[in-house]
Amino acid sequence: MTEIKKFIQFLIADIDLLNKGIQKDHPSLLTNIKKDRQMLNIRENCFIDLINKYCFHPLPSDYNYIKGYVPIDRIKLFTDIFLSEIKKSVYYSCRYTNGAVYIHSVEQLYINFFKETFNQSIITSQKIKDIILKLIKEWTFFLENQQIPVQILFFLPEVFIETEFLELTNDFEIRSFLFSLEIEKRGYELSMNSQTFGPLGSFLIFKTTISVIHNFIREQDEIKKIDQNELREEWYMKLQRISEIFLSLNFAQITFRNESKILLLPWWFGDQEIKVEIPPPNIRRKTVSNDCLKNIIEIFNKVKELKIIYDKELELALYKYSLLDNRDFHYDLILDEFIILESLFAKEGGKGEVSLRLSYNVAFFLAEDIEEFKKISNCIKDFYSIRSIIVHGKDWTKSLSREKIRKHLGIDDSKEEKSIIIKKIYLKLRGYIDKALLKIIDLKYKKESNGESKNIIDTFKGTYFVENSFLKKKTEQN
Repeated sequence: MTEIKKFIQFLIADIDLLNKGIQKDHPSLLTNIKKDRQMLNIRENCFIDLINKYCFHPLPSDYNYIKGYVPIDRIKLFTDIFLSEIKKSVYYSCRYTNGAVYIHSVEQLYINFFKETFNQSIITSQKIKDIILKLIKEWTFFLENQQIPVQILFFLPEVFIETEFLELTNDFEIRSFLFSLEIEKRGYELSMNSQTFGPLGSFLIFKTTISVIHNFIREQDEIKKIDQNELREEWYMKLQRISEIFLSLNFAQITFRNESKILLLPWWFGDQEIKVEIPPPNIRRKTVSNDCLKNIIEIFNKVKELKIIYDKELELALYKYSLLDNRDFHYDLILDEFIILESLFAKEGGKGEVSLRLSYNVAFFLAEDIEEFKKISNCIKDFYSIRSIIVHGKDWTKSLSREKIRKHLGIDDSKEEKSIIIKKIYLKLRGYIDKALLKIIDLKYKKESNGESKNIIDTFKGTYFVENSFLKKKTEQN
């Protein structure tokens, strides 16, 4: 019998003992976990006490140093499989861009492996043998490549999917979670601390790898030297890729406050916090349907191919666009929206009043007929007056109930709540911005596909739209 087969048999038997013991003393625990298949984190000192009680039966565990609770036969097999070729060290370390882990004993490493195997055996449908082989593969990849597999989770409040799982690309997915469960030991009882997510949203998950600096050095390896600057540069590139998917989701009307970011590390890092800050309710709730998914993927492919997030023409517009769903004050939303529009349609060098140039240029760019042109230009011009009142420090909320403002929003009641009017103004302007940015990206994509320069914003200066608009040419032909 090979060492790995024997090791697998030991773990299967130990996990069976653990399941039976928990089922006997804490029957609701496993029932709830298996029923809801949520994220699970069992605190390390709690897990030690569980395996001491149900598997290994040593003296009570020490909360300061994790030693003496794993039988020698398990440790020997584990060492032969994981550490036999690795140079001895006082302690092992693994440093990544945002932190480091220090492992002071083989027992500590083993318990992390045991806990991860147990967790996955509960919350997934995989066989224990397959889980163990997968974790061993992750470890081997780490040693050979100086990289670790990670998952970066972003909570999407009030964004829902029609299935449990939705794949966006080969490394991004959206997944529904009912709640995360953290199990702690308080006194002689197990305590469950849960955070509910399901009714409030989903998670965007980015599956990737990151480089690390470690001293798990094998005798035959030639270790590539990596410094901290390289780790930071790589992390920056990962964040840029995340920005691309965020941008694509926003363009597809999937809006959310991206305040909670969780980095899930491999099993040898031990305990990890899974804490999510629930932001205030989003302005727009959204369900990601199959049609919406196709739209996201189509937009993402263009954003990625054009390297839109590096586009100097759109730099200011996209930066302000990324802030829209994270603003806490209504006037910030309106100001940011007009900064976006002005950076695209009212650049320096044009003649005439800014509000006039801006309203005409936006309308000529978006309108399909003369009636739509009038509606858009008048709407932008009237909303711009609110923007001007804000920047001059006056009470801008008094102008919200004016008839011409309400008319653009389809509000007849002059006593409508101001918060509702503000939200409708935001959504109206956001609709124009989304449509304009998507059209600009499409134009850039077509120009690049034809081998032309993708710089198009310079032509938006002055009266370009008046002289060269689709509407004018259409009128002249008639």
